[in-house]
Amino acid sequence: TGTAAAVAINSAQLSLESVIYLAQFNSNRWQGNLLALPIIDTSTGELATSPKWDASQLLTARDVSVNPRTIITYNNEASTRDGVAFQWGSISSDMTADLNTNALGGADTLGEARLNYLRGDRSNEGGGGFRTRLSMLGDIVNSGPVFVGEPDLAWPDFAPFPQGAAAYSEFKNGPEKTRKKMVYVGANDAMLHAFDDDSGQEVFAYIPGMLSSSSIGDGLHYLTEPNYLHQFYVDQTPTLSDVYIGQGAAAAKWRTVLVGAMRSGARGLYALDVTNPAIFSEANAKDMVLWEFTNDDDIDLGYTYSRPFIAYANNNTWVAIFGNGYNDLGSGQASLFIVDIEKGTDGKWLAGDYKKISTGAGTPLNRNGLSTPALADIDGNGTVDRVYAGDLQGKMWAFDLESASSANWDVAYKAGSTPIPLFTTENNRPITSKPVLAKHPTQPDSSSPSNAPNIMVYFGTGQYLVDADKTAKDIESFYGVWDTGDASLLSTDLIEQFFEAGFTDSQGNPAKVLTRNAVDYSTDHGWHFKLPESGERAVTSPIARADTVFFNTFVPVNDPCSVGGFGFRFAVDMTTGGSSLEPVFNSDDTYNTNIIDENDTVSNGIRTSTVVATRQEGFLPEPVFIEDLAFTAKEATKVKGLKDIPTGRFSWQELLQ
Repeated sequence: TGTAAAVAINSAQLSLESVIYLAQFNSNRWQGNLLALPIIDTSTGELATSPKWDASQLLTARDVSVNPRTIITYNNEASTRDGVAFQWGSISSDMTADLNTNALGGADTLGEARLNYLRGDRSNEGGGGFRTRLSMLGDIVNSGPVFVGEPDLAWPDFAPFPQGAAAYSEFKNGPEKTRKKMVYVGANDAMLHAFDDDSGQEVFAYIPGMLSSSSIGDGLHYLTEPNYLHQFYVDQTPTLSDVYIGQGAAAAKWRTVLVGAMRSGARGLYALDVTNPAIFSEANAKDMVLWEFTNDDDIDLGYTYSRPFIAYANNNTWVAIFGNGYNDLGSGQASLFIVDIEKGTDGKWLAGDYKKISTGAGTPLNRNGLSTPALADIDGNGTVDRVYAGDLQGKMWAFDLESASSANWDVAYKAGSTPIPLFTTENNRPITSKPVLAKHPTQPDSSSPSNAPNIMVYFGTGQYLVDADKTAKDIESFYGVWDTGDASLLSTDLIEQFFEAGFTDSQGNPAKVLTRNAVDYSTDHGWHFKLPESGERAVTSPIARADTVFFNTFVPVNDPCSVGGFGFRFAVDMTTGGSSLEPVFNSDDTYNTNIIDENDTVSNGIRTSTVVATRQEGFLPEPVFIEDLAFTAKEATKVKGLKDIPTGRFSWQELLQ
């Protein structure tokens, strides 16, 4: 049993109505679960022992003969290319052939029975020849849940955004303000699931058409086989945002769009219109499914480990932005994709419907891949101007999207016509997680000399993708790199911090403390430090909060009797990368977990310092904050509260409340 997906929270305000959504998996017959756990103590973050609802239990107990599930998919045939009901006779010929495939790769006539099995029919399990399931919800490993309530983003009401009756504020206060609250999560039963936040019941599920395959050990038919060994299907956290789209000005309106990727499940992405849960039905599949974009549309798209993000671009289009991922079948180069969300709704992907920016780094014999990007709005007008993303060769790339013409969007730095990275990590260690961005905390914008764009880029190195990574002992690092317009930076351009020995906590245990070596930003371009544990790596995104960078690390333990490993919850100073001057999180439970004070410092017998990291068992996903609590999975840590709204962070990740 393990927990390897990020949690979600239903509110930005901490109260007894706050709920944590926790995704889980169990390798015993590969079951999944999604629990809604109320916060019963707002001072400590303690969660209720009994969930508000248990999605797996509810879905498994559902009588589908009386209460059929709503399941839709995508028919990718040239004459259709649209959403359809997941019903025999409606699905594509590829999906029909997939479901009519047996374990030996031959064709049979059990396709409709397999489809009904995936819909929830259990009559053929076990003695009927199909795999026996302990739960109707598949394992949720890398996809985190996403909560969506009333529209609550900050899109402005001034140009270039819609105004007047079409303004976003009108949409926020319209009928969708009282729409049903939902929780979305991907699972390895080949479905994106949509659950009612109030009851926990599944409202609908989506099976991406790109999953169809008649190969042995692949496709939808493989999920029914008694000798099934685990396979990934819909394994990436979806992204949601409100966008203003429509075919023609008269049809344009605000919609809530979900864009999902597959991680190692497939080379592709999908987009759904989830504006109004009241219309979710198989009959409305065409209205709900916007498009799928796969490596059939562009061969340089690899397995979509890169999570997509949604933004309004300077050419006045709503776009999904993502890295090309890993193991493409094309050039092997790390590339950034910028897809016009509206253009794919006609079922065709033409040359002008998306922009691909290649870094030139990688070859078919040495394949590279771009990881999840971070987006920046530099001038504060609501449009995306700059994008940062790392690759498997240890390069952090900057992309310039400031032009009103997509033809001018490109890698930000070049030597002649050759793209060059902002930074390359020590020993070319891979960057597989999204960076986080902030305006420099101490250096104001300057035009003479120019330090534009004056962005700090925070990220760690390491990967956890292939079998060899479970036992890898490479030395990984964490970086804070200042982008001032200079490129080809190396670790020698940064100040290094070191872990100090001799510091112990109140129980006499060794404590993790970093030096605070001065960073002279008149000559230095940031800071870095090496992660101290053997095999430790940073494979989830950091968070920039006030003057601190929070991030989690992971150390795999290749032992079948363990929980898979452990990690550390880090909090370092944003300016120096060292220990903070004052405690920013509760690091010692001996005293009072509700107060952050001098008891959360440690001593080496000569001086005191703050702690930068504490240990937690299991895989540590990205931390999630609600006021002065930080949740890593279901473990809460008390953190220093924000006195004012922080002004340093200016990249975004849309969270719909």
